[in-house]
Amino acid sequence: MIFWAQVIAGFAAGVALLGPAKSMVDAVPDFGGKDDPPALEVSQAHLQNTFPSTAVVGDELVYAESTAPGIEITIDNHGEEPVLLDEAKVTIEDSARFTPCLYGGGGDLPSSRSYTVFLPVLPLPEERVRRRRLHEEVPAKRADRFVLRFATPPDSVSDHLYAVRVELLPNGDGEPLPVGRFVLGVPAPPSEGGHLFPQSDDSLRTAAYQRSTRLASVWCYRRNLAELKRLLARPGERSREVASLAHLQLASGWPHFAGDRSARASIEPLFEVDVAEAPILAVFAAEQTGDQSVLEQTQARAVQALLKWSRRDLDYEDPSGAAMDARAALSMESSVAAEAALRRAETALRVREEERDELEAGA
Repeated sequence: MIFWAQVIAGFAAGVALLGPAKSMVDAVPDFGGKDDPPALEVSQAHLQNTFPSTAVVGDELVYAESTAPGIEITIDNHGEEPVLLDEAKVTIEDSARFTPCLYGGGGDLPSSRSYTVFLPVLPLPEERVRRRRLHEEVPAKRADRFVLRFATPPDSVSDHLYAVRVELLPNGDGEPLPVGRFVLGVPAPPSEGGHLFPQSDDSLRTAAYQRSTRLASVWCYRRNLAELKRLLARPGERSREVASLAHLQLASGWPHFAGDRSARASIEPLFEVDVAEAPILAVFAAEQTGDQSVLEQTQARAVQALLKWSRRDLDYEDPSGAAMDARAALSMESSVAAEAALRRAETALRVREEERDELEAGA
């Protein structure tokens, strides 16, 4: 169904992982263990996280669910009894959302099935532990393989990086089985080329023509670079495509485009830019000043601006944008108004998804 294909955006499977000697990635930490070999163990966790394989169906771009970013997990059961795996627990240790800054495998054992874990965009504290029901029986003295796939909500149009820790929970009182830590690009590794990062002089020239939004582009690029640096410093396995982001080559014109306006002097002009991302960028600029009072004042203004954007997006029938604005406001300040705005947006999103399902069912 097209709806589910859209939910799982983009990706060709079978990416080789970097070895333990990679310079950017700390080794997956030792979760500990007993002296005797455990009955159940993860013998392989193969990361699949590369660029999209897509097709056009009608006027829609469709992505194959089978090539979603994921972890192919092989479990060996050394015991005398079968073991049922009930649940996968995914802890989001960190995440980053990258917005465009131009405004205007292995072996012969088949995978028995796949399970999709939906990761929230701008996850709130209470959303950082995601649980996915499983029904995987690992036979005695045998192995089993399945895939955990990862997706963001269907209306998300941004690129994301997530640093996650994955565990499997056996039926009953069995100890959690650690799979490891991973840094995943969802729906695919963040794209290079100039929209997310200042790599292209042509893109910088395009942004420079838009005088009213040029400052927002400067701070969007700066914010994206800072978010990328933070996520890539997280421990965990990652594909070569994700790891290569540590070696971005910035455009020769980037220093001139960025200019020398200070963070403090950029805050007020950013609030005057008529794009929904501008209040968030103003807060990022305020963080760079190192002045806590400036940051708190900027956050208070940004929350109010984002709630206005959320209402505007709902008026223009963009519940996904409205939800994103409300989440951004909640990440800065937990308030009744922001929580109400998020509820309204998510209700509108559910209604739209139900209407879409009805249309597809009747097609």
